[in-house]
Amino acid sequence: LLRVVFCMGRRFPSRKRMRQIDNSKQQQCHHWRSSLLYSTLVLVSSCQLTASFLASSLVSRQQQQRNLLGSLFLASGIDLDRRSNSRSSDQSRPWDNQSQRLGNGSTIRPILPDSLSTQQAKHGPGQPRKKMKPMPVTGYDAQTILDFYDRRPLQVGWRLNSLGFPLLGWYLGLLMDKALGIHEKPDVQRKRGKELRQHLVSSQSVALIKSGQALSLRPDIIRNKIWAEELGKLVDAVGAFSDEEALNIMKKEFTDLLPRMKVTKATWKEQFNKRKGSAKGKLEKIVANDPILSLFEFYNDNKAVASASIGQVYKAKIRRGPQLEAAIGKEAAARWGGKVVAIKVQRPDVAASAALDMYLLRRTAMWLSKMRGGGLPAIADQFGMQLFGELDYVREANNCQRFRELYGGWKNVMVPDVCTELTRKKVLVMEWVDGQKGPWPGDDGIKMVRIGLKCSVDQLMTTGLFHADPHRGNLLKTPDGKLAFIDFGMMADIDEEDRYGLFGLVIG
Repeated sequence: LLRVVFCMGRRFPSRKRMRQIDNSKQQQCHHWRSSLLYSTLVLVSSCQLTASFLASSLVSRQQQQRNLLGSLFLASGIDLDRRSNSRSSDQSRPWDNQSQRLGNGSTIRPILPDSLSTQQAKHGPGQPRKKMKPMPVTGYDAQTILDFYDRRPLQVGWRLNSLGFPLLGWYLGLLMDKALGIHEKPDVQRKRGKELRQHLVSSQSVALIKSGQALSLRPDIIRNKIWAEELGKLVDAVGAFSDEEALNIMKKEFTDLLPRMKVTKATWKEQFNKRKGSAKGKLEKIVANDPILSLFEFYNDNKAVASASIGQVYKAKIRRGPQLEAAIGKEAAARWGGKVVAIKVQRPDVAASAALDMYLLRRTAMWLSKMRGGGLPAIADQFGMQLFGELDYVREANNCQRFRELYGGWKNVMVPDVCTELTRKKVLVMEWVDGQKGPWPGDDGIKMVRIGLKCSVDQLMTTGLFHADPHRGNLLKTPDGKLAFIDFGMMADIDEEDRYGLFGLVIG
């Protein structure tokens, strides 16, 4: 190795120069070159030998891990031999065989969970479930956001004040309670928890509200169960925006349906005019006077039934008839006509709020990275990609379809269908799910936890499509005892390499 380094540091003469030097110099130069070539070959051979040894050790280690995991998951019915679609069929690994023999002599064969009745009909016994490709995230550009808000210091300063001063006042109240010795009283803790939730809601910050939702699931972090209960209300009680504004957003998103409806207006004009004349209230008149909104028969007096950090939800029934056929076609109208659906409408200012939040978060990450090192800006960018991915309801509809393809056939799991014909970037229309939020008392609760645990393990270890937001507002117990998954804005795709890394982490 020293000879290699020495020779690489030398400057080899050119042919023209070599003609001008004596024979001894030429022989010395040829000696250096031959020595360099010989040492390089020895070094390459050593690297190849070392790599082959490490590869054989790695395969042996992975085989041992697989044998142990096969024993662990055999009783659960989870198929460790099911191949992922992320790997091409011509690649082979030690665990790709149709049957694997454990150290104790038993054999693992491909096993479909007992709940996959529909999936067996789709793909056949022992066949891999097909995983659709995810849609790319659009809209997040860190450098563009930085350049935009660097030129608007007043807007950034106002945002910092509107976020900082209320939380500072809340913290001073906590210090006052502790000084007076009343900070452990339940009514005082309830009051402070309610104040914190109201500050997060009034901030209209998507990042802060989602942070509060996450903390509600971790009372061990905030060390206060009462605060966790109050923050848990952020799941579906964030404060609704104007219903009239929501209806206007729907009208704007569905403008592409108007040309095809005007062509066939004669077939549904009479029914439309009849509903138009019978409308009384303000919101009812807005719906009845618009050919797009009148496709829906809204519940709850045309008002929202729930609100979240990004949008609010309306319950409606899709009206059957020639008007619907003109809008989405006869085939889709036959499938969706008469169904009760949930219509999620995005808040009008959520994109700008998310961009400003990401500006503050990324500037803070850049400052901390200079002080303490690390890749904090990259972590902030990953959070920004996830946040902006949730702002695209077309992408959420795609996530729902992917999840339904994999788990819609489980007999104890319910995944709602999505109406892609009436889904746009800011409006999502999907099947309505009647159900009860957790926690569920008694044996029903234990059953739901078992179903959710089995499904989550299958997501992590088998399919790689993981529902990354399973809080109590997104998991419902249906009247027929199924566990329903809703809200597919936050999903994670775990590739095969990371899944086998999880295997190793469990064993380690």
